[in-house]
Amino acid sequence: MQPSSPDELSSRVTRARIRLALRQPFLASALMRLPIVSVGSMSWCPTMATDGFHIFYNPAWVARLADAEIRGGIAHELMHGLFAHASRRQDRRRELWNQACDFAINLLLAELGFRLPEGGLVDNTFSGMA
Repeated sequence: MQPSSPDELSSRVTRARIRLALRQPFLASALMRLPIVSVGSMSWCPTMATDGFHIFYNPAWVARLADAEIRGGIAHELMHGLFAHASRRQDRRRELWNQACDFAINLLLAELGFRLPEGGLVDNTFSGMA
């Protein structure tokens, strides 16, 4: 699914954000406080990312997702912020910490019925962990 223009992709991301807020009112307040920013072709963000203050997305990657997967990706990044993963990392290895957090987030989102983009880390061993 490849949009014909950056404006069309931006509209899809905005629609995904609004649908997510309407379907998950508990998340709506936090979601609407975070700007969602396209990173263009920047290589530091091959998929989606957050710094806890923004949600970043790579338009080439997001363009290939179904709308439900975009919602799942946005919800995933939002949960990193809600669980304060960046501030809780401390001196832990960044990649390993992020993977552990991804396992916890993705299980929770799957239980809530979200459709996650292919390749997301899911393992029931980590069920119930934040």
